[in-house]
Amino acid sequence: MLTEEYKDNIFVCFTHVTSPLEVDARELLVKMDIPLTKSFYFDNLCLVPFDLLKSSMNGHDKKEFEDEVETHSKTWKRNKKYFDSLISALQEIRPCSPLPMVLLYHKRRLIEYLIVSYINSESNAETYKESIQQSQKQLKSTNDLIRANSNYTQTQSQKKTVIQRKKFLWLIPYIKKVKVNVEVQLIDQKKYQTYQSNLETQSRLKEELSELEKEHEAYSNDLQFIKGPILYVEEMIKNRAMNGYYRNIHTKEVIQDLIDKLKTNGERDSSKTEEQIAELSETLTNLERVNKVFDSIKGEIQPFALQVIIHMCEYFLDKDSDVPDGRKEQCFKLTRLMRQQFNPKTKQELDQLGDDFEKKLDQFLATAYFEQENR
Repeated sequence: MLTEEYKDNIFVCFTHVTSPLEVDARELLVKMDIPLTKSFYFDNLCLVPFDLLKSSMNGHDKKEFEDEVETHSKTWKRNKKYFDSLISALQEIRPCSPLPMVLLYHKRRLIEYLIVSYINSESNAETYKESIQQSQKQLKSTNDLIRANSNYTQTQSQKKTVIQRKKFLWLIPYIKKVKVNVEVQLIDQKKYQTYQSNLETQSRLKEELSELEKEHEAYSNDLQFIKGPILYVEEMIKNRAMNGYYRNIHTKEVIQDLIDKLKTNGERDSSKTEEQIAELSETLTNLERVNKVFDSIKGEIQPFALQVIIHMCEYFLDKDSDVPDGRKEQCFKLTRLMRQQFNPKTKQELDQLGDDFEKKLDQFLATAYFEQENR
């Protein structure tokens, strides 16, 4: 996991080589773009102690033994020649600054923080999804109760005495009482109260469901755009790679590393409380779930990716107790300027700012971590 700055200080030593023209491992290293300009070849045959060689040749004639000794002697001289060349080359190397590796390490840490942020969002989204499902069930039950009690009124026919005003022989008025059938609306008070109560519950549940759906949408959007910054940092690291690839900087590899670390630490630390064990178990569950679904979730590098990365830099620096407060303040001044300078609105602007952004990010990381380590 080296950057381009170290390519001139790569020394490749091949062992068990009988002929420098036939080295099986060379092809593999070429495919990995490992520089082979400083290659050295050693044959381990001559390392066999003389007494062991002699005892292993029992039963062979003297001439065969002398030929074998001569072969070992030639091999030793050839090994010495390559060893002397190796020492001479080592004496001439120009030391490299550790800064590129420090920057690389903390960029990988940045990916870890982005993943943890991603996991929190994913976990919250899952929580809201479960709450939405529960709320929908409650709303369905409430609607069923409303329908079941909506017939709280009943129509009943009753006899009722009414007064009719008439005229005798169309001249003399008089009053007559008669019984008639009338339709009366009766209210079932128990059903009515149940109906009204569930109408109120329905209104409340609809409001709650609407809020839950908004929150779920917000966290679902988080899942979409947090992956973009993760991919951006991955690309930034790969562009600095000596051979275009780094082991364990891809998201799924980082997640698996985090899972392995948590499992190992959990097994070794017997002093954890039940609450801490439960929290560790939940984190592992979330990591493993995200590890399974990460590739299936869409995520593009959008212009706002730089602002998310800047925010995450501030977040993990604020949490880092190893960085003195004075140095933190210097870094926060840098991030405030970065927020103003790197706020692209289009992908074209994002591409144009790429190199400058990486320089400022390196300056931030160097100020926080490299300078304090070299004081």
